[in-house]
Amino acid sequence: MPSAVNKESVNDRAKLIMHRLIARRLARDPALVERARDFVRRRLAEGGRWIAPRSGTASSAAAQRTSGGPS
Repeated sequence: MPSAVNKESVNDRAKLIMHRLIARRLARDPALVERARDFVRRRLAEGGRWIAPRSGTASSAAAQRTSGGPS
């Protein structure tokens, strides 16, 4: 009898892989963080409802993503 796949575990693994890929891209191109902040500022100026961008650097954001929490 085949064992059931734990969907939650598979989902957690997929999210971890995605976060690691994003962290690598941010490490290679820290300007992406500023571009994202600019995008959010423009949306807010246009009346969009956005959460304010987080402060910090690309490397601190990447460290948080790869360590599983704030450093």
